[in-house]
Amino acid sequence: MRTPDSMPTPQELLQAEHLLIREVHSRLARRYLSRYPAPEADTLARSITGILFAGGPLSEQGQHLLGVQDHPVTRELALLQEDEEIRRAASDTAVLKAVFLSRRAGCRGAQASTAAVDLLRQLGLFREGFRPPTPRSYVRMAQAFSEAAD
Repeated sequence: MRTPDSMPTPQELLQAEHLLIREVHSRLARRYLSRYPAPEADTLARSITGILFAGGPLSEQGQHLLGVQDHPVTRELALLQEDEEIRRAASDTAVLKAVFLSRRAGCRGAQASTAAVDLLRQLGLFREGFRPPTPRSYVRMAQAFSEAAD
């Protein structure tokens, strides 16, 4: 039997990540419905969520999109700098992925493992913390994030 203090399984970590992705998309879609028509709001929320949880560098098309100053994606990413909860969710996910990837790849994969963190830093959305997230704190944070959205 699992106790609340036991280490989360890889499956529980994936479930927590998927929960965060769903909740971030849902929050953004609701927020964007007040400013954009429904199909555009959902597409924009999907795009922003995809960028936040990309796990690595963006494609050439994604880089071009971020370079267009007046594009809705660029504007909405800038507005996310004020949303500490979403920034924390994306930052903690990126940090845990970086740790996992660096352990799996060893020394030769160190640069690739930090790509998600580097992307968030480039966007000004990486939230520096006093302590890195632990797997247990990540699962708890995902559950709290989801419950706060209800």
